[in-house]
Amino acid sequence: RALLRHAKSYLETCHHLADGCLAEIAQYDDTNGSDWKRGVVEEIQWWWTWINMLRRQNELQNWATLRDMPFPFESDCAAFSDKQLRCLNIGCGPRPNLGEASAYNVEVVNMDPLASAYNRLMDFLDAPGGGDVVFGAVEILDQLDTGTFHFIAAKNCLDHAYDVPAGLRQMINVLEERGVIALEHYENEAEAQNYLGFHKWNIEILDEKIHIWSKGFSEVFDHAAYGFDL
Repeated sequence: RALLRHAKSYLETCHHLADGCLAEIAQYDDTNGSDWKRGVVEEIQWWWTWINMLRRQNELQNWATLRDMPFPFESDCAAFSDKQLRCLNIGCGPRPNLGEASAYNVEVVNMDPLASAYNRLMDFLDAPGGGDVVFGAVEILDQLDTGTFHFIAAKNCLDHAYDVPAGLRQMINVLEERGVIALEHYENEAEAQNYLGFHKWNIEILDEKIHIWSKGFSEVFDHAAYGFDL
C-alpha cells in the first residue's frame, strides 16, 4: 500500500519507481538516451510479472538460498594476501544470485542502477533474497576509488547498459591490479530480442577480442591493452 500510495494503477506505479531511478542516475550522468529510459519502466514491469509468476508456481522461495552457493572466484582468492576481499556484483537485479559461501573473508557488494526500485518492489511483493542492493552503474563507477575490488562479476547485464565500452573501462579502473572480471552474457542479445526494452547492445567474441556493437556502432574492446587475458 505504501508503494501504491502515489499511483492509481500498476503502470503508474512502475513509472513512479522508474522516475526515482532515473533521478538518481541523473545526479551523476544525464547522457542516457530516451530508449534506455523507456527500458527502465519495462524492466521493472518484467520483474514484477516474473516474481508473481514464480509465486504462483511455488518457486519463489528458492530465491532465499541463492547466495548460499559457492563463491565463484574461490580459486582466485589465494592470490591475494588481503584479509578482507571485496567483490562487486554489478547489474545484479533485485535478487542477487552470486554465491557467497567462501573459506575466505569476502565482502560482496550487490549493485544495480535500479536498486531503489528493486528494493521497494521486493519489499512490496514480499519476495525473498533481496532488498539490500546498492545504487550504482558501470558507467559511473569512476565515483569509486581505483582498485576498490578484487573481483567483479557482471552477469547478463552489460547488454542493458547505455554505454558498454565506457562501462568496461570503468570496471577495470575499480579493479585491484591482480583482480579478475567475470562476464557472463548471451551472445548478441539485442539482435535476438529485436532491440526491445533494455536490450540495446550486442556482445560477442570476435578474433579473440570482445566485440561490442549496436545499431550504428561497433567497437572491438582490446582487453590485452589493459593487461587482461580473455
